[in-house]
Parts: sequence; structure tokens; C-alpha cells
Amino acid sequence: MDSRDLNRNYGKDLDEINLTRFRQIAQPENSFIIALNDFLNQFRFRLRQSHLADFQIPAFIITSSAAALVVVLLGSSRDWATKTEKTLAVIGVTASILASLNGSHSDRHYRKVVRASDYVKAWTSEPFATFRLELGEYKKPIIDEFVHNFHNPKDFDRLRNSLADLKSTPARISELSSLQSRILKDLHVPKNKEIKRALDEVLNFFEAMGQDVKLAVVDSDYLKEYFYSTVMNNYQLARKYIEYTEYTLGSRATWCNFVYLAQTWEKENVPPVIPRVCVRPLVLTEHDIEDCSVKH
Repeated sequence: MDSRDLNRNYGKDLDEINLTRFRQIAQPENSFIIALNDFLNQFRFRLRQSHLADFQIPAFIITSSAAALVVVLLGSSRDWATKTEKTLAVIGVTASILASLNGSHSDRHYRKVVRASDYVKAWTSEPFATFRLELGEYKKPIIDEFVHNFHNPKDFDRLRNSLADLKSTPARISELSSLQSRILKDLHVPKNKEIKRALDEVLNFFEAMGQDVKLAVVDSDYLKEYFYSTVMNNYQLARKYIEYTEYTLGSRATWCNFVYLAQTWEKENVPPVIPRVCVRPLVLTEHDIEDCSVKH
């Protein structure tokens, strides 16, 4: 059986797959396990956010080893002067190592933040500014239609404009699958050649970002704060296009790191929190919305 035969699984109806996943979410077998998993996700996220996770373990090992060495030295000699000198020497060396380790950690974290900042600068500069404009003009009516049909105004303060947040009912999941099919078909129409090229470049951009996140050489939390909605939206809209490209190339490695990035952020279940100061009482009225909705 060749790779083409193996990849026939791509032909499965994603509506059925998504509905099965929805049923699993809607009817959890063990609510305690789900609650525990959510707690652990939050704990791991907060630990990473403190930027001490990769410093605390080595520091604990070094400190424990130093304490054990001090105990051995105190018991190996009867001369208190010698014991004091050796103990102070061990403490001094340990403090130097810990200070060096802390400095190395801070320097590494700074480099990760700078690398993350470079992604933001690249995203807001050419040629990606043009690519985003081209894709935005194409996607706007699609997203507007989807949000108009399925957006719940009560969720306005909670959502971050992410299609992943709208996958909460079978009807929405089915509609999203239809949108994915529509985009896949559109991208193979000759007149949409430039849109397809722009999307390919954007996917390549997030492919590089995903690799850096996977290898922990960039600050993932910094990137998530800025790119979360963009990554999730592009992944959801382009999912069938990505899988079709994998199918035609016979390789799951195509844009694999981008898939890794989107899936990791989604499965962490810790989306960026909108600052409380940003959730203000609205001065926007229904009359204002109606006025802007009138077609001139």
C-alpha cells in the first residue's frame, strides 16, 4: 500500500469527526479528571509565566548538594576553625554558582523575548503587511458572515475574535467545516492565485514560529499574547487547505510546526486574558451599530 492509499483517510468527513469530538466534550466521562487537567494546565502556565521553571530545579539541586557537602565536612573534622572555613568556602562557591545561574537564566529569557519581538516586527512590516491586507480583504466577508450567524453578543467581553472560541455547538462546527471547504475550493481558482501565495507565505511565517516555540528558543507567552487569535483563526480557516497540501505532497510534515503551534495553544486551554481595564462599559449603542450596518 503506497502513501496515496494511506492518505485516503484524509477523505473522511470532518463534520463527523468534529461532531464526535463535540460529543466527547459535551459529555465528559469523568468530570474530576477534566477539572484536574484544567488545574494542571493553569499551574504549568503560571509557572512558565514566572520565568523561573528552568532555574528552580538546577538551583534546588545545587543548594541540596551544597547542604549535603556541608554536613559531610562538619562531620569529617574535629577542628571547628577548619570546619568553619570549609563551610564558608562551600557557601561562597554555592552562592557564586547560583548567581551565575540566575544571570544566565535572565540573559536567556531576554534573548527569547527579543526573538519573540522580532516576530512582531516582521509581522507588521513588509511584505507581511501586504500579505495580511490581501488575506484580510478575502477573509472579511467570510468571517463577517460566520460571526453574524453564530456570534453570541453575551460573549463579547470574553472572546478574542478567535474562531476556536466559536466551536461550541454542532451547528457551528458544521458551518466551520463548510467554510474550510469553501476556502480550499477558492484557493484553487486561478483568479485567487495571489491570495493563495499570500496564505502560503503566512503559513510559512507561522511554521518558523512554531519551530521556535517547539524548541523553546523563543518566549511562547509573549507570542501568544500578540498572535493567539491570528494563529487560531488562520489555522481553523486553512485547516482543510493544509491537509489537502499534505495529501498532495504525501507528507504530514507540511506546515507541521504551525499545526503544532495552534494545537499546543488550543490544548493548553489558557488563552490570553483580556486585561480588566479593557473590559469597560460600552458607549457604543445599538443605534450606532445600525447606522454603520446600513449599506450606502
